[in-house]
Amino acid sequence: MFIRKIIFRNNIAPRYVDAKDLKKMFCDDTHQIVQIISYKKWQEEHILFSTRISPDNFSKEIFTKLDPNKKIVLYGEYHSMAEYYRVLDYCKFNVYLIK
Repeated sequence: MFIRKIIFRNNIAPRYVDAKDLKKMFCDDTHQIVQIISYKKWQEEHILFSTRISPDNFSKEIFTKLDPNKKIVLYGEYHSMAEYYRVLDYCKFNVYLIK
């Protein structure tokens, strides 16, 4: 609920995908699952076949690691994904959050 207030306050209505459809998206060539976490946390635990973007180099890595032709699905804690969602939406990526 917290993230929706943050995003709506900036006149951005977030788009969502259902968490139960996440497994289908791994094999789907139209989605790209993205985790924005540090390398240390990535080594401890991550989603298979997902793309890792470092929070420290976010603005540089989004243009090299993300495919603008795919639906970008941000995976992570809602409160930390709000700012990343706004940036990707502003850069014209087709971005979604997980419900």
